[in-house]
Amino acid sequence: MSPSAINELLIHNPGSIDRETLLEEFIAREDLLADLLKIIAENREDEPQQHALLIGPRGMGKTTTLYAVAYKVEDDPILSREWLPLIFSEENYGIGDLADFWLEAVRFLEGAMGADEESAEQLLAEYPADLAEQAQDLFFTILKQEKKRVVLLLDNINEIFQAISDERELHDLRSFLMEAPRLM
Repeated sequence: MSPSAINELLIHNPGSIDRETLLEEFIAREDLLADLLKIIAENREDEPQQHALLIGPRGMGKTTTLYAVAYKVEDDPILSREWLPLIFSEENYGIGDLADFWLEAVRFLEGAMGADEESAEQLLAEYPADLAEQAQDLFFTILKQEKKRVVLLLDNINEIFQAISDERELHDLRSFLMEAPRLM
């Protein structure tokens, strides 16, 4: 396949489009973007966060909207002081249980902070019996250093929920996401 053919295929992957181009071309869902940014701005640190769920058929701009939210939060001097957006990959094939979810969250958090992204691998190598709990604790320990809250931009969260087959783990994740004051 030629480089131009590859570029044609990648054009529909928002993660491969540079931020300026994505934001310049983001016109169809400007009202939705404004609503999402308002929700983020109005979330208070000391209470459970208001969340947003985007539902629509493939190709409707959900992933592009997630990237636009991330870029706008990063570019906003007020929001960026308080929030750190983390975009989970569109296909999260590595997530099969709650521990995998939190390990992936640690990887994305360290990546966003410019860290070496080794903490998750070190914890995984130790493989403690309570891996999910320790990975979650590690996530919040690292986050505490950043002194911010996180906007988790989970593309295809339904696939993450389907991949976590243990009902108790799935319940724990859903409950945590609904109640945690440091996560949206």
